[in-house]
Amino acid sequence: MKQSNRVKAAMRAGRKAYGYNLSFPSPWVIDILGKLDFDFVFIDGEHGPFGLDQLEGPLQDRRTL
Repeated sequence: MKQSNRVKAAMRAGRKAYGYNLSFPSPWVIDILGKLDFDFVFIDGEHGPFGLDQLEGPLQDRRTL
C-alpha cells in the first residue's frame, strides 16, 4: 500500500515538515522513530557508520508502522 508523501503534504499546507537525521544503525531507534509523528526520517548512510546490509532487515520490519 502506497503511503502519501508527508513532506509534500506539509508544504502544500504551508507548514514546516519535521524529521530526524539518523546517523547510526540502531533497530531500537528505528522502531521508536517509526512510532513518532515525524514527517520524514533521513538515513545518512554516507556519513554514518553503517551500510545498506545493516539496515535492510530493521527497515523492512518497520514498513507497517
